[in-house]
Amino acid sequence: MTTSSADKITELEGVNGTAIKLLIVGLFCALRRSNILTASTEDKLFNLIILIAALSFLSKVFNSSPMRLIFDFLSKITLQLNGFRCADNDLATTDEYFDPRLDWKTTLNGKRYELVLRFAYVEHFLNGDTIEKFIDWDLGDQTSVNTDGGENMFKVVSGSSFFEMLQGRLSSYDLEDQVVKRTFNSKAIEFVLTAGNEDLNTYMQINEPVTSIVTERPIFTNVENGIGLFGSKFSRSLKSFMSNGTVLELCRGQITSEFKFCCDSAEQIIAISNLSGGELVGCN
Repeated sequence: MTTSSADKITELEGVNGTAIKLLIVGLFCALRRSNILTASTEDKLFNLIILIAALSFLSKVFNSSPMRLIFDFLSKITLQLNGFRCADNDLATTDEYFDPRLDWKTTLNGKRYELVLRFAYVEHFLNGDTIEKFIDWDLGDQTSVNTDGGENMFKVVSGSSFFEMLQGRLSSYDLEDQVVKRTFNSKAIEFVLTAGNEDLNTYMQINEPVTSIVTERPIFTNVENGIGLFGSKFSRSLKSFMSNGTVLELCRGQITSEFKFCCDSAEQIIAISNLSGGELVGCN
């Protein structure tokens, strides 16, 4: 979910480390980002009123929900035991990929659910510098039947597409000739699941790219005596390590081997070597 320059996001820390975001979109068509030191008294008062209204709205939506957005127990256990597993332990000409599935239950007042896979890594350069980076892979969105919560949802992640996605993002990198290696830790994979309330879903649907001849968009507002939108998002994340087969494919596979990924975990290096008949994925 993206916002234009006229949009404002207030992010609060929720329970158990979850992020709660309140979207205030084009309120009264006059919401501006003003420097608090140079803003006029009128602007300061206006922004204060907006913030109070936003916090009041937020307390009535996700924060008061008896249910929370949760990943399925089996999905969590599978990731904890097997890791993110989307490739086998064989580097044969015909690669075998797996398509892991992630399940979750909807939350009360949630309507639109977006899933992102975040892959974190570190780039090491010839001059000794290191930069922590990540790549976000948008896995699409789904809408629930209703907003009562407790509905089962899932997403199947294509194993081959994961490596192709990395190839597409890292190809034609301007500084590639200066990169010595790319490493990753035991929490390199993170699934970020975000739920948006019904009004936000309506706003997003109305503002999706136009595919018909009619280009005029209807105006949607849930603000009394004004034009704008109060909406909210609630996020939950789940981190995982990569399985031995996934690491082997990432470091030595046909699709991504050119990008200098290597493993710095001695335990996983030995395990992969034993499973693959001597393939080396270490950084040295």
